[in-house]
Amino acid sequence: MISGVLYTNVCFSQNTPTTWQDRLEALKNSFNEENRGDVSFLKLLGYTYKGIIGSQTVKSDIIDSLLSYNAPAILHLPPIVMRDTVSRGDSCVIRERMLPKFEIISIRKRLEIAESIGEKSLLTSLRQQLDNLIHLDYEYLELEWSYKNKHFKSLCIVCI
Repeated sequence: MISGVLYTNVCFSQNTPTTWQDRLEALKNSFNEENRGDVSFLKLLGYTYKGIIGSQTVKSDIIDSLLSYNAPAILHLPPIVMRDTVSRGDSCVIRERMLPKFEIISIRKRLEIAESIGEKSLLTSLRQQLDNLIHLDYEYLELEWSYKNKHFKSLCIVCI
């Protein structure tokens, strides 16, 4: 699935849900203990089926929505570094894990940040990427989710 922001570690056992509906229900109804760092603050609250992308006009409208100034976007931050020391007899091993750290900001704010660091064509680049990734006959949904107790809605493209 392509989503403006939904980012989570999905691990399923041999009872892996086979449809996108089952996968979303599994995400909505369970907490994955593998989620660490800021990912642990993401929670899928619900979703609404919107239909099939049946025309270029609908596809363009979806891309416009995903890139609208008030749409949510991910601002990746330097990762959280977790260090762990393990002693084995007379040796010591230091393990490091990098955990995702990010904030959810508006597309407008993301574009301002990009411009301030000299990245002038971010919107054009994102539009081209979405145009290449989203195809006619894909289904799409509206997701309702929260991050650090703030509620968001965004479109999600089903491409599985």
